[in-house]
Amino acid sequence: MVDPTVAGSAAGDRTNPDKAESFSLLRVLAMVLIAGIAAGAGYGVWTFANTPKGLVACTGRVLYQGKPVVGSVMTQNQDDKFDSAGGTLDADGRFTLDTNGEPGANVGRHKLAIISFERGAPPRPLVPADYTNITSTPLIIEVTGDPAANHREFTLEGSAPEPPATPEASPPGSGSPPSPGSPPSPPGDSAPSEPEKPPAA
Repeated sequence: MVDPTVAGSAAGDRTNPDKAESFSLLRVLAMVLIAGIAAGAGYGVWTFANTPKGLVACTGRVLYQGKPVVGSVMTQNQDDKFDSAGGTLDADGRFTLDTNGEPGANVGRHKLAIISFERGAPPRPLVPADYTNITSTPLIIEVTGDPAANHREFTLEGSAPEPPATPEASPPGSGSPPSPGSPPSPPGDSAPSEPEKPPAA
């Protein structure tokens, strides 16, 4: 004999399609929600693993031909081209890095460019030109998690570009001779000629 309760339940499911459809929709929504949570958790773990754990103090000094270099410095993280830091070179050639206005730099291997130019048009580098470009500079500064180990001394080698030659001024009265076909000098520029003497008797 068939249990009337089971039979009634089966009959109710068949006679209530809206209820079965609602249950299926809820199950799909639950699966989407679980998948979204799993994806978000995975992204959060990846972001945490790849986000710098904080800025670390980093200092240095730059000398050229035995003298401090004045100007500024700029770095680029070799592991992240969008990560850069900068600092000012004081009268003693010393700098302290900061990132987006905050003291310190992110941990990593950074290329270091020296920005030191003489004013003019165009500005002339006061240090060898290779050091002034982040692409060509040979300087590397390694930023570690230990601020005490993040100080570097740099001595630049090579020759800075020579200043452009100044044209020599011509001495007074020295001019180029007139070219053929040039107009004659105006009257009064040449010395007057002596009057002719009458013939002797």
